[in-house]
Amino acid sequence: MYDQEARHRMLPALTVYQETEFEAELTLMEGQLQHSRCPAWVYIKSLRVGDSQRTIRSALRSIVQIIFPDIELQEDTIYRFTWERLRYEHTAVIRSELAARYDFTTANKLITALRQVLRHAWQLELMKVEDYLRASNIKNVQGKKDDDAGRLVTKDEFARMVDVCLDDLRPQGYRDLAVLVVLYVTGIRRQELSRLNLADYISSNHALRIRGKNNKQRTVYINTDGAAAALDMWLELRGREQGPLFCPIERGGHVGRVGKKVRRKGVVDARPLARLTPEGIYDVFVIRAEQVLTDQDREEGLKPARPHDMRRSMISTYFESNVDVAIMRRLTGHAKVDTLVGYDRRPGRAAEKAAKVITLPDVLRESAGVPASDREGQEQCL
Repeated sequence: MYDQEARHRMLPALTVYQETEFEAELTLMEGQLQHSRCPAWVYIKSLRVGDSQRTIRSALRSIVQIIFPDIELQEDTIYRFTWERLRYEHTAVIRSELAARYDFTTANKLITALRQVLRHAWQLELMKVEDYLRASNIKNVQGKKDDDAGRLVTKDEFARMVDVCLDDLRPQGYRDLAVLVVLYVTGIRRQELSRLNLADYISSNHALRIRGKNNKQRTVYINTDGAAAALDMWLELRGREQGPLFCPIERGGHVGRVGKKVRRKGVVDARPLARLTPEGIYDVFVIRAEQVLTDQDREEGLKPARPHDMRRSMISTYFESNVDVAIMRRLTGHAKVDTLVGYDRRPGRAAEKAAKVITLPDVLRESAGVPASDREGQEQCL
């Protein structure tokens, strides 16, 4: 729940709104909802089931909480809010609040969600086009992305994470080991990992069929020594029934299933397997990453790795190993080479080494007193 200062910052816009000729103030509808006439509901249902819908629901909840800081949001609050009543004086204040509370990337994602729900309100003929255009005409929050965000996961650090999982003899240990290995070897996103089903694993050549952003499909491989074995150990515990590849673990060490268990003697548990969500994968990874931080790491201010750091590490390793860029794009699902370069987290010594590839003309090197042996070594670099 937000403090009263947030409400006071909203009051000027609310006052302006109350002085207009509109029939009602910003409010939450009561009574029976007609979802087909609710812009937030229609907008969310137009998105892909799963991650996209969860993201937008969370974004719209954050916006409603800014407007009503003192109420406890319910499951259907975003559907009961009268989005079509928003006008420019409100969206301008909301944009200012988002800029103050979040980093520019998060704020702009929320602003985009706000614009989209307003667009659906107009398409449902709940807003006039002039009102929609004015209300949605708010600028994005300016900012510069940190090119050094994230870090490498070193081989030693990953080895410690593997050891922690191997020492954990609970089902969580087998599952977490498989999750870490697949992320480390393939560099797939945690959303992509969450979407994987058993049918996506081709055991004959240890391949995984990935459904990425915008329904783009690609194939990655886990045929590195030991990687497939880690996944097979988890599958032996999980079982070979169809469903999500990775599942939550319930109390008692049972693989999670959807719905309430029928506790009757002789009744087979036919509930489908539950899916480990992207948030669950994040928690799994961070817990293991925190467990392997040494006292020296903490003293140096090193923070636990994050799942996306595995992607940065894999791409950096590909660059280090001179893997063809076309192959890298195919494995990572990136369309642009610039995006791949943005993931490169090789240390500064890689740049220092690259600089030595350039050789000077003989006359200049001789005048600079460069020994012949060094010149030969430099020429070999070429």
